[in-house]
Amino acid sequence: MIKQSVSWIIIISLVLIAPMSLTTENTIGSESNNISKIKSTLTKNKKKLSKIRRDYKRFARKVNKNISGLKRKAKKSKNDILRKRYLKKAQRYRTRLAKKRVIYKKRSRKYISRINRLREKIRLTSINTSINIKYLKALLKLYKKKSSKTGSLYKRKLRKYKTKIAKLKSAYKKARSPRLKSRYRSLLKRYKKSRRSTYIRSKKSNRYYRALLKKIRIRINRVSKSGSKSQVGVFMENPYSNLPLLESKTGKKVKVFLWYQSMAEDFDVNLASWLRARGTTIQLAFEPHNPSKPANNQPEYRLSTIAAGQHDGEIYRWAQQIKAFGGKVYFRPMCEMNGNWTAWSGTANGNRPAEYIPAWRRIRNIFKIVGANNAIFVWAPNRDGSQSSAKATYDKYYPGNAYVDMIGLNGYNWGTMYNTPTWTSRWQSFTEVFGHSYSVYARRTNKNMMISEMASTEKGGSKAAWIKDAFSQIKYNYPRIKQATWFNINKETDWRVNNSSTNLNAFKTYAF
Repeated sequence: MIKQSVSWIIIISLVLIAPMSLTTENTIGSESNNISKIKSTLTKNKKKLSKIRRDYKRFARKVNKNISGLKRKAKKSKNDILRKRYLKKAQRYRTRLAKKRVIYKKRSRKYISRINRLREKIRLTSINTSINIKYLKALLKLYKKKSSKTGSLYKRKLRKYKTKIAKLKSAYKKARSPRLKSRYRSLLKRYKKSRRSTYIRSKKSNRYYRALLKKIRIRINRVSKSGSKSQVGVFMENPYSNLPLLESKTGKKVKVFLWYQSMAEDFDVNLASWLRARGTTIQLAFEPHNPSKPANNQPEYRLSTIAAGQHDGEIYRWAQQIKAFGGKVYFRPMCEMNGNWTAWSGTANGNRPAEYIPAWRRIRNIFKIVGANNAIFVWAPNRDGSQSSAKATYDKYYPGNAYVDMIGLNGYNWGTMYNTPTWTSRWQSFTEVFGHSYSVYARRTNKNMMISEMASTEKGGSKAAWIKDAFSQIKYNYPRIKQATWFNINKETDWRVNNSSTNLNAFKTYAF
């Protein structure tokens, strides 16, 4: 009877709660965060259940030991009074154990039910993000079975109500006593009401499972089809020798090459031309700063100086050189403005966030005046930034759709590299690094996007698995991302994909 009531509670909770989780519009980033939170809660509940079981077993062993000891004493005792006392005490222990067992079962049932609900939540939340067809097909099979089982339970219950109502109607007709008639009438009313509510629940359950199965089938179809075509990019030192070597090792054609230049330099037309001849487009990080000085002490490169036109001569020179080059250039000025580590950061070097947009627009307007239309302007914040969230970054720093051609995202999995008073890093999946920012910017603009910088450390997890997941996620779950550039140097850590055969094979196999 208890098992039956528990099963009905689970079914009703599924019917009432699950549709809300199905109809709620979740984004990729929030789903990933939700799954992490749910898994954390699940682990805590499992630990609590394990502790409850352990405590009960310990208590039961102790009590059973005492009961056995008292039984032995009673058996050996020749004194009737003592024997009765021992047996009475043993009975008290049994009663105590029985009470404890009832409490244990009640508490363990509560945690088992909670664990099952959390597992159900994980399954439902993972539908939108999973790229594992076997897992999705297993989910489809599971929910088909659940749908069939739930439908059968409701049908049985409705049949029982129908039979009971028919019997009550018959009994009501035969009854002569007004008191009996009144009783049958009230019972009929109650059973009809219960039948009606059961019927409504069965319809809701049927609709829910139909929608859920459809959602899983759509996901399976989407994953089974070829994913979105994106371009592979890299940044590395000594490109003339290292780039051909990487391509020969991986068998991948690098379509985008990232290069950094300060505003005081000239556009590296030789590199850009060499890349173009190989079928590779340059992504140029344009940096208005002095690389030999601390970022926070460059008043000559404050955002206000750019917005006021003090660097117009240099910007005109760059625009003319890029126009003269003629090939496509992904032009990425003043990236990671939402951090605090660059001379153009909104919160460093005496800058204010409000000064960033006028500075960006001035650069863009100069390129427009010159006619350097081959420059694709890429606005690239750090994934969320140390100073502001993705939403706040967009609100404070986004120059506007008329001034931006593409949106880039810079982000890294730092693993367990840092444990300082100001920051403790942890291992993060690709979706944990980029999912939230991608969702925010994808909702707010219709621009194509790129991962303008990404990489993973090996400290705290498998770098090869991270590479596999990153490129698979981009392919199936991030349709707006048209290219992804790997930061392939040994800097804060060895970010390179070619630092081991395992990592290189992962890149070779999964990089688009």
